[in-house]
Amino acid sequence: MKCAACSRDAAERYCRYHSQALEQLKSHYSKWVDVYDGISWQEYLQKLSKIDETGPWIKEVIAEEMKREG
Repeated sequence: MKCAACSRDAAERYCRYHSQALEQLKSHYSKWVDVYDGISWQEYLQKLSKIDETGPWIKEVIAEEMKREG
């Protein structure tokens, strides 16, 4: 199986690097919900994708997650 975000081997949807990026996204989401008064997952992903400081692995996972949900 290949990673949905790159061509690396993956045990599940993402390789270990993109899996870690997804876990980071999930772990920080609750903080954003508190700060942005109930921001949705999609809005969260959209905001992060526009921030220059967001890393490439995170942005690749965001793009894949937005495809899945969109």
